Amino acid sequence: MRVPLDSAVVGMSHISPVNDHPTMATVFFHRIKIIAENLRVSQGPLFGRALAHEVGHLLLGRGYHARSGLMRCPWKRQDLKNAAWGRLLLSPEEAKRILSNVDDQLRAQDSLVAP
Repeated sequence: MRVPLDSAVVGMSHISPVNDHPTMATVFFHRIKIIAENLRVSQGPLFGRALAHEVGHLLLGRGYHARSGLMRCPWKRQDLKNAAWGRLLLSPEEAKRILSNVDDQLRAQDSLVAP
């Protein structure tokens, strides 16, 4: 895995060459730590939101980004502060889409296992 050169990139999702879907998420904690120090905010919530953003890619699909909120890319300075304060969230539509995608995956798995 190559780490992106842009130090503002704090995570990435890896795409499967088999099915072109995100299959693994990575968050660069050393970058989170530097950003948190520069903004004078707690690194824990910022790390959690970065991780949630990357897991969002696993659940929402390849290349999904929004205009605002947790799935925005790139995050602006205020987004980073909101993340550190626990205020960077999924939209209701994103939450519905995630639940639907997870439900679809569970049904697909059940159909493979059922006799």
